[in-house]
Amino acid sequence: HLESYLKKLADITVTMRAKANKNGHLFASLHKKDIATALTEQTSVPIDKAFLLYDEPIKAVGEYEITVKVNEKSGAFKLVVEEDK
Repeated sequence: HLESYLKKLADITVTMRAKANKNGHLFASLHKKDIATALTEQTSVPIDKAFLLYDEPIKAVGEYEITVKVNEKSGAFKLVVEEDK
């Protein structure tokens, strides 16, 4: 089940809204807990924040690739951060 789920991640786009300034910089960074919660809510599959990997904190509106790594297996999904108006 794990392998098939990780492969399906490639087709998943998670959208989050956050308050940002006019330049697209978020007032508060998105943390792994927030992203894991959004992924679980939008896909109905619980993922622990410990399995999420990304290079740096998300501090701006845009698109990001987030890797999910469980043991030696991994997959990735697209995270879209939009300005909450």
